Amino acid sequence: MSTLYPANTSCAVENATVSCKVSTDRDAVDSESEEALFPERLIEADTLRPSADGFTTDLRLPWYRALPLSCVERMAVRVDGQPVPEGDVTLSLAGDGPYTLPDLAAHTDTYWYVLDSAQLSVKSDAATQPGEHAIDVDFGLYIPYLPVNGAPLKNLDSNSAILKVADR
Repeated sequence: MSTLYPANTSCAVENATVSCKVSTDRDAVDSESEEALFPERLIEADTLRPSADGFTTDLRLPWYRALPLSCVERMAVRVDGQPVPEGDVTLSLAGDGPYTLPDLAAHTDTYWYVLDSAQLSVKSDAATQPGEHAIDVDFGLYIPYLPVNGAPLKNLDSNSAILKVADR
């Protein structure tokens, strides 16, 4: 029998915020459970790649229906456990962008649909160095149509992956 969240996932609800964290050990997750898991899909499989000044990856919307970009309220990234400054993290969608987190608030009429991937670009000197790098992404949405105690529901998801950078 399949469960919605496999053993490598922890979720909690506190003060109208749903928070889920996933340890991305794909071998530890059975394929049936993996299909039902939003946080597992935040970093789209096989899209993490180095760039000249850091890395890029494709993100999938961790919600079951389209939301405007203005609903993104958190994009926090860590490389090898070290936080990346907010201004060095941008999101692009369907040719629009790149936008920093503060820029997204103005995009109330640009919708991110569940079948579309957004590109997360991160400037990081550490991520350009040869070897393997642990990449952690914390992504937060507020859901405007689901009020809880008079405030919109907040959905926080975290996902991790390994970036491999070849020797130059």
